[in-house]
Amino acid sequence: MLVTGIEDPYCAAHGPNESLHLADFTRTCLAEILLLRNLAAA
Repeated sequence: MLVTGIEDPYCAAHGPNESLHLADFTRTCLAEILLLRNLAAA
């Protein structure tokens, strides 16, 4: 997986109340995998 800056929900990287839901993280990972697979097939 390509590192794109996605972090765990409790890191608060940009502010005290910032978070990322695990379902969003999962969908982001899947989207990135599909993108890279499609680029490799092109």
